[in-house]
Amino acid sequence: MRRKWFSSLQSKYMLIILVALVLFQLSYLLVVIVFTGISNQQENSDIPKYVDVEQSWHGSLRIVSDQPEEIDLVFSTWKKKYPEAAMFWVNGQGQLMDTLGIERELPEQWTSTYTISYMKESYGNDPYTVVAFISGEVDKGFAVIELPRYVFQPPAIDMIDRFGIWMLIGVTIVVVWFIVISYLFFRQIRKRLLRLQRAMSTRNNDELPVPITVKKSDEIGQLEHAFNRMVGELSESRRRELDEERIRRELIANLSHDIRTPLTKLRANAYTVSKFELPAEGSSALTALDSSVRHIDELVDNLLAYTLLSSEQYRYEPQELHMHRFLREHVAAWYAVFEQEGFEIEMKLEPLDQASWQVDPIWMKRIIDNLLQNVLRHAKEGRYVAIETEAFSGFDVIRIVDRGAGMDGNTAQKGAGIGLSIVDMMVEGMGLTWTSYHRDRQFVVELRHPYGLSTSS
Repeated sequence: MRRKWFSSLQSKYMLIILVALVLFQLSYLLVVIVFTGISNQQENSDIPKYVDVEQSWHGSLRIVSDQPEEIDLVFSTWKKKYPEAAMFWVNGQGQLMDTLGIERELPEQWTSTYTISYMKESYGNDPYTVVAFISGEVDKGFAVIELPRYVFQPPAIDMIDRFGIWMLIGVTIVVVWFIVISYLFFRQIRKRLLRLQRAMSTRNNDELPVPITVKKSDEIGQLEHAFNRMVGELSESRRRELDEERIRRELIANLSHDIRTPLTKLRANAYTVSKFELPAEGSSALTALDSSVRHIDELVDNLLAYTLLSSEQYRYEPQELHMHRFLREHVAAWYAVFEQEGFEIEMKLEPLDQASWQVDPIWMKRIIDNLLQNVLRHAKEGRYVAIETEAFSGFDVIRIVDRGAGMDGNTAQKGAGIGLSIVDMMVEGMGLTWTSYHRDRQFVVELRHPYGLSTSS
């Protein structure tokens, strides 16, 4: 359970937040401890006050004379108490007598004007300056003490002034660490999600996604496992689909062969019976039987061709085919069929921009046969069929024209759906296009050959 909990992305990020909070708390406790110690030390130490220093300085000089050794003793005493102090004294004649801790240059002779200017500049500035008359008398001169103002500050404030920048840097480091760790954490999540997205977009030879390597067992890892299971199910489904399709093709091919054998015998027997002298009613029934047998044979042939085309196993062998010659020779075989049904047949073959097309002759025969069979089924009442060719800008055209209701018309003959599906797949396979429309009470099926598909003319 513990291992599973630590493998969760949520638990990992909560751990990052917890560590950041602990670091913040430790930093806070450290600051509190330091300042508490300073405060305790502050309570036990004497922090000078401005008033006390001023009064003490005046008192120290009031009890001494203007003798150098006495003033030096006062300076030494204050220097021991305040090592940061700087002191000097001037006698009654304005001469600078002695200095202690003064780092700047002072004038040797002090005038009243300079003295007043010095006192004015020193007031309220740093260092804190106190001027006192020696022996409390103006004519004996004065002594000056200078103390940095931080001497009068509490140690805590001094600590902030001295180490505040380091405390700020420490807190900033903790915050930046948290931001960097969070960025790296989510950056890794993003990389894994993008990797999963790429795997979803990648396809194998069967146009199926490819499995992804699972490296971790967190939420994204579980998602990757689910994705791999889905890929496996799709692959298994694809395999079953291919097996079923193969079985279906084999079944249709076997059925087509098995059905054609008795159909051939039926047609042979019908032909034998037709040689005998039969009554009119029997002869009519025999003709209807022969027509039905032929129709069943066409349906079986179309079904087999459709199955082979769907599985891309129908052989396609394109070659140069002279279209006018092909149409004359192939349509000639249909003359007897159409004349038997009382059709008027016309051939209107105008010149084509590209006389030869790069197509499969067997496929073209199949297309023309299926379209002419469709005319026989749906346009018997019109008793008319025409085969036309014409050249346009960008493409050549072959038309089959009749005077029927079109492919969607209601007729007694059914089963044209597979034949037209075969036409559609073969036309597309050879790079042609086709369409159908009504024109002046005629129904037209048009095959179009775009320029660039032929290699000679």
